[in-house]
Amino acid sequence: MAKKRRKPQNAVLFHHPDAIGTSRPRLMGRHAAGEGFLKAFVRHSGVDGFHGLGFEPSHFDDFQRRIGAVDDRNRPCHWAGLADMAGAGPSTLMLSDPLLAPFAWRRRGTGNRGYSLCGLNHTIASEKVMDGFGDLMTAPLQPWDALICTSRPVKAAITRIFDNWGDYLNQRTGGKIKPAMQLPVIPLGVDCDAYADGEKAQSDRQTIRRGLGIGDDDVAVLFLGRLSFHAKAHPVPLYLSLEEAAKRCKKRLHLIQAGWFANDTIKKEFREGLPAFCPSVNGIFLDGREADVRFRVWFAADIFTSLSDNIQEAFGLTPIEAMAAGLPAVVSDWDGYRDTVRPGIDGFTVPTWMPLAQSGGDLALAPETKMVPQASDREYDKYLGLVSQCVAVDVAAAADAFATLASDADLRRRMGEAGRRRARETFDWRVVVAAYQQLWRDLENIRNREKELVPVRKNRPPLPLRDDPFSVFEAFPSHTLDGDTVVSLAPVKGKSKAGGWAERLEAVRKRFMNVFASDALLDIKDQEAMLKKIEHQGPLSIYSLAEVVAEERLYMLARTVAWLAKMGIVGLKEGPGPGAVPGPASAKGKGKKKKGKRGAAAGLATESGSALVNLGIAQRRRGAIGQAVKYFRRALENDPDDPLANNQLGELLAFAGKLDEAGKCFGTALKKSPDYRPARRNQGQLLFLKGDYAAAVSALAKAAKTAPGDARGDAETQYLLGVCRRYAGSPEDAAGHLEACLETDAGRADAWVQLGLAKARLDDRGASREPFEKALALDPRNVPARAAVLSLEAEKSGRRNIAGNPNGKRVGLYVHAKHHYPLLKPLFDAFAENHWPHLSTDVRDLADFGPQVTIVCDAPLERLKALAPETTTVNIRHGLAGRNFAKRTSRHADYNCVSSNMARDGIVATGALPEDRIWVTGFAGNDPVFGGHPLPLSAAAADGRKTVLYAPTHHRAFTSAAMLGERVASLIGGAREDLDLVIKPHPRTCEFRPGWMAAWERLAARDEHVHLVKDPAADIAPLLMAADVLVSDASGVIFQYLALDRPIVLIANPQHARDKEHFDAGAIEWRWRDVGEEVTNVADLAAAVGRALADPGKRAGKRAEYRKLLFDDLTDGGAVGRIVEEVGGL
Repeated sequence: MAKKRRKPQNAVLFHHPDAIGTSRPRLMGRHAAGEGFLKAFVRHSGVDGFHGLGFEPSHFDDFQRRIGAVDDRNRPCHWAGLADMAGAGPSTLMLSDPLLAPFAWRRRGTGNRGYSLCGLNHTIASEKVMDGFGDLMTAPLQPWDALICTSRPVKAAITRIFDNWGDYLNQRTGGKIKPAMQLPVIPLGVDCDAYADGEKAQSDRQTIRRGLGIGDDDVAVLFLGRLSFHAKAHPVPLYLSLEEAAKRCKKRLHLIQAGWFANDTIKKEFREGLPAFCPSVNGIFLDGREADVRFRVWFAADIFTSLSDNIQEAFGLTPIEAMAAGLPAVVSDWDGYRDTVRPGIDGFTVPTWMPLAQSGGDLALAPETKMVPQASDREYDKYLGLVSQCVAVDVAAAADAFATLASDADLRRRMGEAGRRRARETFDWRVVVAAYQQLWRDLENIRNREKELVPVRKNRPPLPLRDDPFSVFEAFPSHTLDGDTVVSLAPVKGKSKAGGWAERLEAVRKRFMNVFASDALLDIKDQEAMLKKIEHQGPLSIYSLAEVVAEERLYMLARTVAWLAKMGIVGLKEGPGPGAVPGPASAKGKGKKKKGKRGAAAGLATESGSALVNLGIAQRRRGAIGQAVKYFRRALENDPDDPLANNQLGELLAFAGKLDEAGKCFGTALKKSPDYRPARRNQGQLLFLKGDYAAAVSALAKAAKTAPGDARGDAETQYLLGVCRRYAGSPEDAAGHLEACLETDAGRADAWVQLGLAKARLDDRGASREPFEKALALDPRNVPARAAVLSLEAEKSGRRNIAGNPNGKRVGLYVHAKHHYPLLKPLFDAFAENHWPHLSTDVRDLADFGPQVTIVCDAPLERLKALAPETTTVNIRHGLAGRNFAKRTSRHADYNCVSSNMARDGIVATGALPEDRIWVTGFAGNDPVFGGHPLPLSAAAADGRKTVLYAPTHHRAFTSAAMLGERVASLIGGAREDLDLVIKPHPRTCEFRPGWMAAWERLAARDEHVHLVKDPAADIAPLLMAADVLVSDASGVIFQYLALDRPIVLIANPQHARDKEHFDAGAIEWRWRDVGEEVTNVADLAAAVGRALADPGKRAGKRAEYRKLLFDDLTDGGAVGRIVEEVGGL
């Protein structure tokens, strides 16, 4: 299949109207360059939309207006505030100046790998810019950031600034500080087409020359730019050299100076200096701020000149504009001009002279002047002028150049044409924009492979000089609100206890001065829940109030309690102190309490270890794992040896894959309590996970000898011993342990499955089937048992397939998670035709099967490859969302299936996988949708009802589940009564978020039009086909639904950038947010769903565009067949 052309690289453009407009009294080169770049990016980038970022909403209006004036394709514009960059779409933020440091600090708060920063120099001599360069040395810039230097001399100057400042910093700190970002050299650009020769240009030439009194045989020399003797180019060298040239040639010379004066003093010096120093030359002054002058005066000239002698100049845009207009140039050999005009080819460069380095220290800007802005501006102007007066431009060489060009029209023509070609080949915006886009792509590649510098340290703020105010000012208050603080309802005189707080709360909320900070506090629903809890139970600790607040909002609990106390609704007292169990609390404690430590769970502090363990267990039962970990860690700060806290924390760490840290926790628990069976048992499981099966058996055997009489514990230990014995290669011993487990608890389907696997390993195929059937009798949806039965049934035909077929293969299919089953089952069936497939949830079972090829769905491969090192692995992916897949996967499969060329190219660009290890097969999970199966009607379709599928992801920072909660039906449907709502949680939510599942179950029990899918192995394809609209957040289901061309509504979780492991701003789940209507406020959700149902075709074009990119033409429902074909060809 032919490789598809890469999608043009895009960037988010920082936009401020002040940096871009050219219709202004004080027009500077940076304004013209900014305006030129934006127009050129619209015309030449080839991107499918434009992304802006700025300070104010009004800046977006300006952004849209400017793009709309140039874009003839009517492409969409997208806008993000400064806090939203991590999810704004493209993964580079392009700035119009070199001041990257503030943006780097902001990015550090959401993750340095979220995106790249790219800046651009203009003048580099100002105090502000030089200080900004200094800031770049200490800011958290990364190797995937860049400061574009517009010329080599500019890069040399910036490098020296870095060297000097770095030397000081290293001497001061003893460190080795150096700039982290890239310093590529890319020039500014010019729209060559605007200066092209032709009938219009020739007509303008004749008209302007006649109007200015320039004869056909006369020679007109043009200077265009600011007219400033101290801050741009001193005119005397120009005047003197033109006077000498006028005396030596036979042509009448005219000097057109098109620009503007900053004040009347400067204007007087120029106007009076011209006749004084070059009386033989006709002087013409024009206002270069007028667009008609700025864009047409080029055609009236014969020679361009700019004898810049000022350090304020960095690149110089006008020489390349002159080259584009076909004018030979006479310019000073100075700053960026040295990279643009080639001496003797495009014109002449005039030598310049400047005093020896280290001889001008007395002229440097005084550091204290920046304390007074007016003085700073004045001193900067003086500084530029003083340095300029010490720079010499070779007047004699300039006179020679002018005289030569004025006397030779053919030379002027040749040099002009050479300059025109150079401008088009090197400086045309088409070329420069492409260079920018290549740089952004290079930065993306660097970001995917380079080590991060200065990552945020634990318990340290991302912005050290902008720390959490409650930490910086913790010495200010007399008391600290911590987990033990007791909260009670404030007495309300003249009111009954019931309802008094509600009236008071309503009253205070009516005044703006009380609610202007509402966004920083818990919402009214949470406030009422806390107050009702206090009303019913009496005074409570803040830790007890945490039980009614969702995990992701707990950080706002203490501040909300403080606000309620400020409003006189609650009272606060110090808690009983260490060792107290949170709950209904006494408020008798007296005396000043030690302030709480920073960083406690829920944004609070405590010294109550046992209370924290109890709360951690409660949070774990709710599914609030992150909060539970915080509680257990805080408990261990109080008592590092606490066996219960260590065991609980170890279990959660092991579940998160942090096996070494988990092992330390179990070891600490056992050191304190050697007979603590749960920790001993967990230690055995941990050793099992590490692959040390013999040691695992030993640890579990010790656990079996402790706590006799604990039937449930005995059964669990026997079960684990059976699993470990089987993995250690002793299936007979394993069967004995598993049978002992089942004698105690015959209702354990998992034990029946393990017994069946042990018997199968003993080659007792007939006896192995019975345990699997017993497991299915207990739970017909049991995935391990279903997979095992299928594999048993396929064995006979499988052996026959490979016996007479040299291309037949033993193919393992690893069901690592329950939701992989519906993805792998069709592949199992397809392989059964000509191969021997074996479907299993168990790595040992797969290794015993001896597969030549093993198919996985994003499963970890370490244990599989350890037990079956010869197997070739093929990953078919279980979803279409990015989730930072390429970067966070520690070991990739030998071959990886992707949905399209775009997906392949994206992975190749990260450097994670070479192209020959990627198969473009289409996405197997969408085969039922693409395959032309008749679409099943929803249960309510006959009576005109509509079906809404709500499919949230499970990642806490991405999901909308907690935002909608139990109000999901009312928030999605609003007042409509014609909707059926199907809630399809992510499979991991089904298994590990019991709180969310319980809330949805209650809702489904109350409302017959709400349907909850509880089976984590349920196939989502029929649900997609039945849905009229999809509501989701950042789930891969969004992209599966593209197959159906139906409307999508997206919910944005504002916390999405906090998930450093899974968030990838460049992934399609963040770049393609315009695939549907996105809402950030759940109150707007019902209206968005209504609009989607009323006009389902509104975003059809965008959906078709993304569908094409995501699936190419592989929409025939044949992904499974292509995977089987690729495997057969191995």
